[in-house]
Amino acid sequence: MKRISWISCDSYIDTDLPAVSRLHNSYFIKLLVLISYNTSIDYEKMIKEVLYTEKVEVQFIYMKHRLRSISNIITYLKALHSAKSYKPDYFYISFQGMPYAPFLYRMLLPINKCIAACHNVTTPMGATNEKLALKTTRIWISSFKNINVFSQFQKEALMKISSNKKIMVTPFFLKYYGEPKVTINKFTSEKIRFLVFGNIVKYKRIDLLIDAATILFERGIKNFIIRIAGGCREWKEYQSRIKYPELFDLKIERIPNEVIPDLYGDSHYAVFPYQDIAQSGSITVAFSYNVPTIVSDIEQFREFVVDGHTCLSFRSGSAESLADTMQYAIENHKDIYPQMCRELQAFVDKVYSSEAILRNYIDFFESL
Repeated sequence: MKRISWISCDSYIDTDLPAVSRLHNSYFIKLLVLISYNTSIDYEKMIKEVLYTEKVEVQFIYMKHRLRSISNIITYLKALHSAKSYKPDYFYISFQGMPYAPFLYRMLLPINKCIAACHNVTTPMGATNEKLALKTTRIWISSFKNINVFSQFQKEALMKISSNKKIMVTPFFLKYYGEPKVTINKFTSEKIRFLVFGNIVKYKRIDLLIDAATILFERGIKNFIIRIAGGCREWKEYQSRIKYPELFDLKIERIPNEVIPDLYGDSHYAVFPYQDIAQSGSITVAFSYNVPTIVSDIEQFREFVVDGHTCLSFRSGSAESLADTMQYAIENHKDIYPQMCRELQAFVDKVYSSEAILRNYIDFFESL
């Protein structure tokens, strides 16, 4: 079998690990994971629980400095030496290592054999360090000939920036964190739970969801709970908007993987009020647990959902429209929910099958 040196990092291991754990049946793989200098997460334990095959060799490389430190060049050289010594047929690279690593990739690796993952061809409006992200993305794209993007929308955006790239489009493998220990009968439950999961940043517009809850309560609709779970640096701004605390179940912290199944186990809808996005990894978690979604009507969501069938949508930027959609979900729950769950499962089986996504990777590798 052919060989792949896969250069990942703690930021992207959640999306790389499902691919590596499936591709090992077709390739020998050396997975190099660069770990941030200040992390408190035991990535070695997490990865070894998933990868237990001799066909994948895993090496952890611990960074000793902040990402922008020039001292990291020594670490990067060590990683590239290890990747090349494996004598791979392909290099898959998701670790960006800005600003120094792209220069080293171009200088030391056979670029024709490299596939670079690009999670955000476009930068969401309101993202953290938005201007810097725009610059680093342009550098990243210009450094490689073969690019992996994760949605059709991102492919089209990439083609507008550069027409000379060979592009692989693959959906994310579904993220599944295990069976929920807490479950309910979602078809008969009287109190509807709306879940937001993941890091809370401005472009995700959690403020709209909080305001929609207020609108619903003041309309006299009270049989619902808003569950917000994820880390947030500026939670005080959101907390000040909460007028009726009894409507909220808040877990404002980094959510451990083992807690995630229970968040979805007794939630009816996953809510994505985003004003902008490149693509959403979080939505695939909802798909894994067959939880229908409520999404804003931005273009980026359209290839992942079907309004009225696998999801409900609302007018982007409007708390009033979101409240209307949530009210419809609450008042018509027993009529619409079973069918939405069935159609969502059919959609996932068709679009997100491991076999189809895996074939995309293999066909692309073999075409280089």
